[in-house]
Amino acid sequence: MLNNIQNYIESLFNQSEADFLMYHNLEHTKFVVAKTQEIGADHTLDKTDFLILSASAWFHDAGHLTGGLKFHED
Repeated sequence: MLNNIQNYIESLFNQSEADFLMYHNLEHTKFVVAKTQEIGADHTLDKTDFLILSASAWFHDAGHLTGGLKFHED
């Protein structure tokens, strides 16, 4: 499932015309995912919790792509 999520988010970023995102971009998202998984691996998480944590990291800035800066938090 994480591979599907990763492919989806990468596709969103690659199809996006959000060139104005200097920080909240795909590279930043990949960095957050890696660090989140690193932290998650140091804790006792079951597979479901680890999936939720990792999926959240992948989606954390996707709002910039669909709603602009104003609706990012939504």
